Amino acid sequence: MKKRTKPNKSLKFQKFDVNFKVEHIDSIGQGVSKLEDKITFIQKCLPNEEGVAEVYKAKKNIQFAKLKHIDKASPIREESKCPYFNECGGCHFLHTSYDDELEFKRQAFLDNFSRQYKIDLSQFLKVHKASERYEYRNRIQLHYNKKTNSLGFFNEDNTKIISIEKCLMANENVNNALFSLKENWQKEANRPKGHVEIFERDGKVLKTYDSRYSAQGFLQVNPPMNQRLLELIEGHMRQFTDSNSITVDLFGGNGNLTKSLNHRSIVIDATPAKYIKLQNQKTQEYHEVDIYNSSAIEQLKKLNIEEVDLLVIDPPRSGLKNIDEYTKLFKPKYIIYVSCNNQTLARDTAKILAEYDVQEAHLFDFFPGTRHFESVNIFKHRKAL
Repeated sequence: MKKRTKPNKSLKFQKFDVNFKVEHIDSIGQGVSKLEDKITFIQKCLPNEEGVAEVYKAKKNIQFAKLKHIDKASPIREESKCPYFNECGGCHFLHTSYDDELEFKRQAFLDNFSRQYKIDLSQFLKVHKASERYEYRNRIQLHYNKKTNSLGFFNEDNTKIISIEKCLMANENVNNALFSLKENWQKEANRPKGHVEIFERDGKVLKTYDSRYSAQGFLQVNPPMNQRLLELIEGHMRQFTDSNSITVDLFGGNGNLTKSLNHRSIVIDATPAKYIKLQNQKTQEYHEVDIYNSSAIEQLKKLNIEEVDLLVIDPPRSGLKNIDEYTKLFKPKYIIYVSCNNQTLARDTAKILAEYDVQEAHLFDFFPGTRHFESVNIFKHRKAL
C-alpha cells in the first residue's frame, strides 16, 4: 500500500488576481461575486461594482480576496474619512454613507433569519441609529511588533499590522492616550509582539498589555447606545412584570440588566459567587451555574423556580443552542433576548418560536463603521394572558 504523505505546511498560499462583479452584500458585510466558477468574497465593495481583487485564501468552491481596484464604482460609494480604511481590517462600511451602512445592517439582520430559518421579521424590526458615527469608542485594542516597529490594527487577512496615528472611531481621550503611547510602547511592552488595550473607565484612561480582552472588567464601547438599549429593556421589563413576579436572568453576571426590578430576580451565571456583587441586594439572588454545562438543567431543577413571568438572556456570541430546554424548564410568559451575534440569535429564535411569538425586534448600532451590531428580540408565550 502506498504510504500517505503529509502536506507540506511550509508552502505558502500563492496569491492571485481575479475579476469580480458584486451581486450583493452578505450578512457579514462582504461583497459576493460569482464570476469564474467560484464564489468570491471581497470586503469593502458595494452592489454592482466591478473590478480586480487579490485572492489570499481559497477553498474548494469559495475564495476570499482583498480589493485592488474598482473599474465600475457604485453611485453610493464615497471617499472614506479614515486614511487607513483601505488597508485596516477594523472597519467595513466607511466607503458609503451612514444611512446606506444602516440599510446593509438592516438587511443583514433580516437575512440571518430568512435565508436559513425562513423567519420573516421585517414587520417587527426597528433600527436604532447611533447618535455619532465617529469618535464613539471608549476602548480599542492595538497589536504591536517590535521587530517591524508597528503599533496599530491588523489588515484584512491578519498578516500585517497597519500602524496608525489616530483611530477615527475612538473618542478624544482614547486617541490622546494613543498619541502618548506611540512614544513609549517599545519600552513598556515586555514581549517581542502582542497587543495593548486602551480604555476609558470612570473618567480615567488606562491601558493593559497582553491581557485577555476587558481584563479589568467588561464595559460597553458605546455608552450612549448602551443606555438606550437599557432603557428599552427596562421599559419592557416593567410592562411584563409587577411586584409579585419572578424574573430569571441567564448569563446575568452582576445583575446589571435586572437591577431596576422591584421583585424577585434570579441571576444565573458561571462566575464564582465570591466575585459577584449584585447590583440590587434587596431583590436579586445569585446562583452559580455554568449554563453551557451538560448538567446545568438538572442543577437548575433543584432550585424549584416556578411561575416565571420573564426570562432575560444575554449570552456570549455562541448564544444558547439548547434554549428550548430552558424555556420548557422555566415556562416564562415573556422572553427578552439580547444578542451580540445576530446569527446565533436567529438560530435560537427558530427554537423559541415553537411556543412563542415575536413581539418586537431591535437592531442597535453600537459599532458604526463596522459590520457588527447588537440585537434584541422580544417574545410572548402563545398561552400568556
